[in-house]
Amino acid sequence: MRSHYEALDLGIAMVRRWPRQLYFAWLVLAAPVFVLLNLVLASQPVLVLLVFWWLKPLYERLPLWLVSQAVFGEMPTLRAGVKKLPSLLKPGLFGVLTWRRFSPSRSFLAPVVLLEGLSGADHSQRSQVLSRSASSASFWLTVLGMHIEQFLSFGILALAALLIPGGVDLDIFSVFAVDEPTLGFFLNAVYFLAAMIIGPVYVACGFALYINRRVTLEGWDIELGFRRLAARLAAVGALFFAVAMVPPPAWAEEPREVSAKAIEEVLGDEDFGGVETFRCPAIFCEPSTDDPEVTEATDLGWIADLFAVLAGVIEILLWALLAALIAYLVWRFRLWTFLTVKDQTPKERVTVLMGMSVAPESLPDDPASEARSQWQNGQYRQASSLLYRATLVALLDRFRVPFANGDTEGDCLRKARASAPDTADYLRRLTALWQLVAYAHEQPSDAEFGELCRLWSLQFGEQP
Repeated sequence: MRSHYEALDLGIAMVRRWPRQLYFAWLVLAAPVFVLLNLVLASQPVLVLLVFWWLKPLYERLPLWLVSQAVFGEMPTLRAGVKKLPSLLKPGLFGVLTWRRFSPSRSFLAPVVLLEGLSGADHSQRSQVLSRSASSASFWLTVLGMHIEQFLSFGILALAALLIPGGVDLDIFSVFAVDEPTLGFFLNAVYFLAAMIIGPVYVACGFALYINRRVTLEGWDIELGFRRLAARLAAVGALFFAVAMVPPPAWAEEPREVSAKAIEEVLGDEDFGGVETFRCPAIFCEPSTDDPEVTEATDLGWIADLFAVLAGVIEILLWALLAALIAYLVWRFRLWTFLTVKDQTPKERVTVLMGMSVAPESLPDDPASEARSQWQNGQYRQASSLLYRATLVALLDRFRVPFANGDTEGDCLRKARASAPDTADYLRRLTALWQLVAYAHEQPSDAEFGELCRLWSLQFGEQP
């Protein structure tokens, strides 16, 4: 698990690792769109620039898919990416070009739509969970990308201005004031070049933030374990500190005479024994009529009435605030009752979890044997994915575990413990192996995977 800024450095390292694939993937759609816009709207270069900028989320989808595949496996070929491009453009197309277009976390939340396939309320809930601690980093990533893009544009224009011969009377920075399509196309080409340089970097850094946040969410139980350990150590340390601070017996054996003398000196001091008389205003207390020094107070009863009205208004507001707080808590925890939890079983069976298909028809007849065969052929990620998907399908169909769109590995494990406790230990071991292969890119032992395949056949192999 890295910090957010270390995750951004990881995104830059991804671009350095696969520069040719990511930049060509960005150009696959951006270059044809740029040329087509300049041909259709040649007389309106400003409109060309605006439309090209507005469609930027579409250019980022193919690089995002490529880097997501490369992180968990091998980098696909560009031809395979082009074949998949139509299916990559469809998910959430209307949203990314309308209300989500101005989102400062666009690259960070793009995998939620493209890779997890979420939309509507599931998308909003997932985005809120991911953005709880990474929204600041994703915001500054967008701001920094915009500024670097502008700096590159002005830098290219400045370089072009420096290359103009001294005898040519041409102010390159007044291109918008000149009604010449050639100069307008040149300015748009400058922006296209700057956007091309920063585009894949922006996509990779946003995806690195997304992966880092996923790792943080899946490792929350480890963090809580360390916190409990730290709390126990702190309690032990406090005990030793309390023992160390116990005064020595000699302090308690001070003669009583010395203490009594010190008390008498304190009581005899003027500051300790002085008496002061304070008088309160007539609007807050009734003056004593027996005191001859108290004069007749001015009638300020209206001020007291005003304070009484204000106190009543404040009391009403406080009661209203308390009622609103209670209503919010009831709404917030509306799924819970005093004795049990309402049925949260989804109305429709999910078919995709964490970007993986959990439809029964997507599995072979004997998943355990097929997974063992793939493992022996060196296809470790495919084998662990098949066994993990087969387990989720069995939990969905046979044990009626209420998985929902947007659930992570940790969510699935918690729901399995609640609905099918007999399978929780096996799912925990399989989840640990799947995360080790998929995220850490490590290879468990053949014996461990073979044991999981054997247990799967025993527990899920036979139909109920």
